[in-house]
Amino acid sequence: MNEQDIIKEAEEILEGFKRPHVIKNITNRLYSAPEREEAGVLKALRNALTAVLRDQEPSFDGINRSERLLALSIVANAIRNDLAPWATERELTKRTAKALVFDRPELATAIERAF
Repeated sequence: MNEQDIIKEAEEILEGFKRPHVIKNITNRLYSAPEREEAGVLKALRNALTAVLRDQEPSFDGINRSERLLALSIVANAIRNDLAPWATERELTKRTAKALVFDRPELATAIERAF
């Protein structure tokens, strides 16, 4: 697999996260019990949301920055598509998004300005 193939595959994955039915599916899975081998993106989103709801610091053990940024793209696309609960619970959504980028202050600032 060469560099162009990798870029094309990554672009296809990112496009998939923009589809409303994919966002709804991921959001619905947040309401069920976590699976033993849950995907990193879903785990990142679940951990950030749970920490915000409990007023705690999120724990992202075993979750890398790419997975957290992909989770952030799901949240951003949910807002763009006006999907509940992300679009209706703006303060919770903002806090969750900022938790996902705790190590990137420039992104946290951009999120703050966007809301």
